Amino acid sequence: MPAKDPALTLQYLDTLLRYSNFTKAAQQLYISQPYLTQLVKRKERELNVELINRHSAHLQLTEAGKLYYQYLEKINQEKVDFHQKLTQYNNNNKVTIKVGILPSMGSFILPLFVPNFMQDYPNVTLTLDEGLPSISEKKVQNGEINFCVGQSPETVSPKLKTITTGHEQYFILIPRSSKFYDERFKLIDPQKTGARHLDNKNTFTLICNICLIKERRSVP
Repeated sequence: MPAKDPALTLQYLDTLLRYSNFTKAAQQLYISQPYLTQLVKRKERELNVELINRHSAHLQLTEAGKLYYQYLEKINQEKVDFHQKLTQYNNNNKVTIKVGILPSMGSFILPLFVPNFMQDYPNVTLTLDEGLPSISEKKVQNGEINFCVGQSPETVSPKLKTITTGHEQYFILIPRSSKFYDERFKLIDPQKTGARHLDNKNTFTLICNICLIKERRSVP
């Protein structure tokens, strides 16, 4: 695993433990399964310990793996603290806002407001951190990013505050082979039985909330 980037290593481990499957984890990380497997094995050879228990029903960290995970969290937090302290020596007129976002969302949401925002606030620098929602939420709590843009606020950790800014409509492309296909209509009425059936089965999400997620702080 990339020892020089503890945050990325933590992301790999978190995703692997979450999906308990190298193939599914690699898909979520947009890397190949052999690459992820070799990263773990390489680090295990380097440390001369087993980090992942592959013999249990679900992948788990070994005791050595837990120790390594805590070590990564510590040095990652030290890095965050260092950069936060360093900002006092930077140009006070410059402000940096770190935003976490899902890669698939950033390509169509950010262009809607970033150009105007940068024009109105030329002293602000936006830094984007693309990643999975679960990883972005953790980075918000750790202070690595200021907030993240995500979906489905009802699934967000109660430790975080969400601000719903609107709704985004999704369309489902239905092939001719589907029982829901009807050549008489270009769009299916949401009130039709077929559309309700899809929604009730949670097969697709037709409407999702777009929300801003930031750390929940108590008011002094």
